[in-house]
Amino acid sequence: MRAPSITSRRLALASRRSRWAVVAITGAVLALLASAQRLATFYTDFLWYRALGFGSVWSKTLGVELGLGATFTLLLGALLWCNLWLADRHLAGIYNPATAGATDQLVSRWQRAVGANGPWVRLVVVCVFAVVGGTTAHTQWPNWLLFSNAKTFPGKTDPIFQLNYGFYVFRLPFLQWLTGWLLS
Repeated sequence: MRAPSITSRRLALASRRSRWAVVAITGAVLALLASAQRLATFYTDFLWYRALGFGSVWSKTLGVELGLGATFTLLLGALLWCNLWLADRHLAGIYNPATAGATDQLVSRWQRAVGANGPWVRLVVVCVFAVVGGTTAHTQWPNWLLFSNAKTFPGKTDPIFQLNYGFYVFRLPFLQWLTGWLLS
């Protein structure tokens, strides 16, 4: 049997790199195709608002959407990271892989697979879930604008809770969404 030559090793390395390049390019093309409709809507809205002279309305809407998405993504990321940190700290003294039973084999295999990369794995998991869960907030921009610019209806109060009707019109929709987001 002949020893592999340096040339064949370089070809193997080059083919491995080219495979990763093909995978990356394919992923980028698929991501572009998947977001093409959203990008077209985004650009069309931009042109329409600008043509009507309401470019500031479009930029304000975009700023509120991005702000809500970023705020709730960071908030969810912090909550998830704290939960994982507390769970890891709490279980560090309790869980012993040597005395783990048959039901804990999955946990033991996971810990062996992750090893010293545990904090990085947790960071990736937190980032993925935070982006998925936090970016849903951008759809609530109309309710946020109503909430943040709430007014009252003079002389109009609810006979049961003694709240002004403005609370139900301006504040309650966002508070209901916020409650649902926190509980889900």
